[in-house]
Amino acid sequence: MVQIIDLSPTESNASLLGKAVGSGLAKRMGIGEAENAFQQAQGDPFKLATAMAKLMSVSPELERAAGPMYQAILGQTQAKELAAGARGREDPSQFIPKEQVQGGQPGQAGNAPSVTEYEPQEATRKPYIPREYGQIVQDAERKYPKLFSRDPEKAINQENAAEQQNLARSSALQAQRQKQSDIENTLKSKLKEEITTLGITPGTGIAGNLFSNIEDKAINSVKPIAEGGEGLTEQQAAKKYGKEIESAGRDYNVIKGWGGTYTMGPWNAKNVRNQIESVKQNFKERNDLENFADLLVGENGVSPMTSRYLTYDVGDVPGLAQEINRIPNLKDPKYLSPSSDEIEKQTLKIAPNLAKKMGKDGSPLAIGQYLSSKGYDVNTWLDYLNKNRKPLDLSERQGRELGLTRSVIPNLNDIWMMIVDDKSKNL
Repeated sequence: MVQIIDLSPTESNASLLGKAVGSGLAKRMGIGEAENAFQQAQGDPFKLATAMAKLMSVSPELERAAGPMYQAILGQTQAKELAAGARGREDPSQFIPKEQVQGGQPGQAGNAPSVTEYEPQEATRKPYIPREYGQIVQDAERKYPKLFSRDPEKAINQENAAEQQNLARSSALQAQRQKQSDIENTLKSKLKEEITTLGITPGTGIAGNLFSNIEDKAINSVKPIAEGGEGLTEQQAAKKYGKEIESAGRDYNVIKGWGGTYTMGPWNAKNVRNQIESVKQNFKERNDLENFADLLVGENGVSPMTSRYLTYDVGDVPGLAQEINRIPNLKDPKYLSPSSDEIEKQTLKIAPNLAKKMGKDGSPLAIGQYLSSKGYDVNTWLDYLNKNRKPLDLSERQGRELGLTRSVIPNLNDIWMMIVDDKSKNL
């Protein structure tokens, strides 16, 4: 049902605004701004609709508040005009186009959070192109045949009104897109300023993908809470997530501080292993464990398999630790030193169930370390996974692990790190 709004041209523009978007909202905008937004309307219904469209581009809040009234104004004014043209003999609603304004449906714009939205983006990428006058006449005759036969001018005016709505909406969406882009760019700039103030050079100190993830969270945080954001200002978001980047940088520096050559005794190894478990929790909370493992390789000189063993706890994957415990230990004397062919056979025997328990969250290399400690062939295990990537539906991270350098012979840094290892005993 169309809501009736008094559009008397004798009313002030501020009063029109109050009726259109609510007196509370008008007061928050300020009467001066309200007057400015509607100064061109002068009570004219079509100019008022255009002004409303521009007002809706100011912010998502105004768009939500003004949208229903905007449609009401359009529907009411067109219904009145067409009803008069029909001289009361026809239902005015049949002359109101079902699609008065062009615009696509919201689509998937990717996983990265963004303040900008699909429809304003499309309006900017592909703005509305005005129709030729001859096309407008043809469309008026096609859409309103009865009215056109009685009063062609009124039918053409109706179609002209729809054309103005299309142009106004396209312009408003483009303006909205610009404002949304401005918010996003301002936030990115403030975030870089904030971390520079904290003594961090943008692009250094932490992994690039982690910086991008935190930046995405900052961008999402300026959205309204109702849209899944936190309702923060750009400055508040920059402060909050600048501190998160600073905290991550400190954790990265701890790992770098351990160095890459381990010639010290077991006591120092124990201290480092305790620190690894402590710092690892921070990486885990940030969903940054893969970078943690890569740092152990790049900064501390351990092998990819040992780094994953230290990073990914099999106990975090339901049923995985129990499956590893269930597997027979081929190093048990009762197996009488099995041949390499027998070891390969036994590895292939346990691989399917183990891969199933691994799921998409387990680490192939970490599991490989456990298998090695039980006498199984790590390369056979990894080859099985590699050959069955698609059936097993391995994650991208698991696939990257399978492409890392393999070595069943530990280097000196691996040996030093494992001097005090007791993870296998605690399964």
